[in-house]
Amino acid sequence: MKKILMIAMVSLFGGKLMAQKNTILVYGQAGFENQKDFNDDKTTSFTLSPGIGYQFNDHITAGIQLNVAGTKFNDATVNIPNSKTSVLGVGPFVRYTKNLSDVFFIFGQLEGSYIYGKQKLGNTTISKANGVSGNIFPAVGINVYKGFALNFNVGGISYVTTKLDGSDNRQNNFKTSFGDQVNFGISKNF
Repeated sequence: MKKILMIAMVSLFGGKLMAQKNTILVYGQAGFENQKDFNDDKTTSFTLSPGIGYQFNDHITAGIQLNVAGTKFNDATVNIPNSKTSVLGVGPFVRYTKNLSDVFFIFGQLEGSYIYGKQKLGNTTISKANGVSGNIFPAVGINVYKGFALNFNVGGISYVTTKLDGSDNRQNNFKTSFGDQVNFGISKNF
């Protein structure tokens, strides 16, 4: 039975679909979260992170990535509907990939971004900020069909420094998120 299952998996996932020299990698991941607490405060968050890069060899890919995130919340205690925060980031990435088999691979990715964000209460913008961020994470990939792969990671290490418009003070945030989150994505080699 195990042999039949292995043959079926190899047939389904196909031949060698790894990162290849002189190809283009397009990837993206998306996230969504919806919460409601005991005070009926509701929070809805989303993230979208696409990227495109050039694969210099079977291991090294470099390119540019975009991060878009937003949070919408309704605070029942102050009764201000449709309050939201939004963040946009753009910057370079470098990825090192190691093939484990024709189907599985692992990679580490280092990203840097310039970020801009704002917070609105109702229809009024109350703050704007900009800064830089860095993120490094390990991931596992599964080649599924003709250059398409599914990517999974369970967090990483990040550093963000931001400054509110009109202020000289900076906010610095160092975070490790291993085990706190799970990210799923898809990629395609051209």
